[in-house]
Amino acid sequence: MKTLIIGGSKSGKSRFAEALSLRLASGGKLVYFATMLPYDSEDRERIARHVAQREGKGFVTVECGRDILSAPIPGEAPEETTVLMDSLTALFTNRMFARDYADEAASECAARAKAELSSDVSAYASRVKHLVCVADEVTRGGYDFPASTRAWMEGFAGLILRCAAEFDAVVEVTAGLARVRKGTLSGLGNIVF
Repeated sequence: MKTLIIGGSKSGKSRFAEALSLRLASGGKLVYFATMLPYDSEDRERIARHVAQREGKGFVTVECGRDILSAPIPGEAPEETTVLMDSLTALFTNRMFARDYADEAASECAARAKAELSSDVSAYASRVKHLVCVADEVTRGGYDFPASTRAWMEGFAGLILRCAAEFDAVVEVTAGLARVRKGTLSGLGNIVF
């Protein structure tokens, strides 16, 4: 099963994604695919908070900020593994602003990152039993952004649309409340997060 979890900052989407991953794994192998590359103390604090939140839940953490297809799936039988990828937002940003895009226009960088990640996420999903991806809702509000920010927003929105179309379920988390927007989570019971 492939599930996309979307929501705004501090909405509870990561907590919900963790609870869903635990339920999907039902005692099986859990991998937390961490994509954030820390650049400052705020980033390091956020990472520390997420690490503490996962403590004792059985996740094996794999750090990979750009090339997800080269990242290992720890242990045996990856096809029986539940992977929580947190987050597509960081992964897209890392790809779009990677050094090898430095000479391209922002819109070309965003289009390339969207195409590559769409393909990579689909390929990665085929390797594991369950893939749960977290993504930020960042395209609401504001209107006067620099061209590079608009290109990032359009590229990221395109990636999310592709994932939403391909994935089995899409869940929006707002203010700690989860709402299934596509597919179903039936059979999993009440997911408390």
